[in-house]
Amino acid sequence: MFKYIILFLSFIVFIACSQNTIKEESTNTSNKETVTKQELATKENPHENIEKKVERKIVVPDEVAKLYKSVIITVKDNVEKKDLDTEIIIGQTSEVSGTPLAIQVEAFLPDFVMDETGVMTSKSKDENNPAVKVKIYKNKELVFDGWVFGKFPTMHAFTDDRYSVVYKGAVKK
Repeated sequence: MFKYIILFLSFIVFIACSQNTIKEESTNTSNKETVTKQELATKENPHENIEKKVERKIVVPDEVAKLYKSVIITVKDNVEKKDLDTEIIIGQTSEVSGTPLAIQVEAFLPDFVMDETGVMTSKSKDENNPAVKVKIYKNKELVFDGWVFGKFPTMHAFTDDRYSVVYKGAVKK
């Protein structure tokens, strides 16, 4: 009985491995193009669309844009064990005093949500899930372009040997 099971499993593996193979030559005499392994190797990457970075759209609702003027970002100096709060007007860049960092706030979404098409927006004007889209520069070189999440400060976070960045709050107009 054991021999029959092994034989059956070997047959299944053989069939599974023979699926999706490419024949180097075709005996078909029709006008269809024959594709060899060599030709496939020189064709474009079939996964190129997967590898491309998709540009995401950010939509700030009018009620949010009218309500908030700035955000407060805390820069934690992990060497000197001190926190530096910096208020940054939405749409502007601010240098963080005593550090080589400058932070540009591109957008603020108090109730961050991303839909199935990749559009990022705010479900409401309330700070239920605050997120700040930032660019962080160190010695005037861009080192981070992403989001700082209020409730999830370690998710996709800015990483640096000395500094970390967290959202502290938003300032209304």
